[in-house]
Amino acid sequence: MTLRVGPKNRIVLPAALRDAAGITIGSDLVGHVDELGRLILETPASVRARVWDAAPGVEGDSVADVAAARSADGEIALEAIARRVATPFDEAAGERLLAELGL
Repeated sequence: MTLRVGPKNRIVLPAALRDAAGITIGSDLVGHVDELGRLILETPASVRARVWDAAPGVEGDSVADVAAARSADGEIALEAIARRVATPFDEAAGERLLAELGL
């Protein structure tokens, strides 16, 4: 179907195109030009569907995965704290380190 740009730089969408795309009076459209110079008009629902279709699928339970990762991080932090508490304080080692740093 060929369309013509009118004197006010407007394009009339024929009824067959509007009906096929589900465009009615007051419908919002999203327009962009692709890398080949094609003008593309889409409904917001079409854009959302295209974006979601392109997104990678999610496998498993992502909430459970995040909770498990946080739990594992917490256990690692607790183990580090336990090691520090169990290690006796060596004041001489601290003095040696400060001396080596010139402090």
